[in-house]
Amino acid sequence: MTDLERSLLNIVQHDFPLERRPFLTIARRLNISESLCITMLDELRRRGILRDIRPVLSWNTLGLSTILVGAKIAPPYMDTIAEEINQIEGVTHNYEREGAFDLWFSSFTKKLIINNKFSRIFGL
Repeated sequence: MTDLERSLLNIVQHDFPLERRPFLTIARRLNISESLCITMLDELRRRGILRDIRPVLSWNTLGLSTILVGAKIAPPYMDTIAEEINQIEGVTHNYEREGAFDLWFSSFTKKLIINNKFSRIFGL
């Protein structure tokens, strides 16, 4: 990875400008063109160095809670339950894993309804 790529990633991760044309602002800070900035980010993603560019929200400030759930699911129900979980608003991740708990998912919701949100799913 080049020094320019490192600088670009540092800006994107720690000081992303919230502006109409953020990549132009980043490019100007690095003394490169906006198109080169975007091309470099695309290349970093293609190489697997950059996964995504997205906001990180302060859930508590928004009046929300997050939850990480590990569940033991009987194998015949795994796909069905995983699909049901994926349909629930606020679910952000859902992974099957080996171990005592074989389905892990995370969600965000209003603080008072988090306990009832998943109770309707058979087998969970």
